[in-house]
Amino acid sequence: MAEASFDRRIQSLVRKHARMTDGIRYRIDQTGLITAHPRRRLAPPFPWRSLAALVFLAWGFKVALFALLGAETYAARLAVLEGGSLLERAGAWVMTADAATRLAATVAADLARMAGF
Repeated sequence: MAEASFDRRIQSLVRKHARMTDGIRYRIDQTGLITAHPRRRLAPPFPWRSLAALVFLAWGFKVALFALLGAETYAARLAVLEGGSLLERAGAWVMTADAATRLAATVAADLARMAGF
């Protein structure tokens, strides 16, 4: 009986300690005792850095395709996608060559030419 109560208290402390890895908030009660409590997290933070990395990698892929295929071939393949299903049209809209893509592809092609590729 006493052992079960002790095990419950230990499990409670282990859970509290695990929650405290997200942050600790100190409180002073009415008697002046300072106690540590875990910070409450309503929702996990959104992974903005991962999202930015994913968007940058997708843009880099788009630039690489534009630089390797050339403007005419890229436009021809994009035209095929624009005539497809809803998902293919959405992909064509995302892969449409904008000014930043064209500029980056030109710079990448020039760098590749100078490097001897």
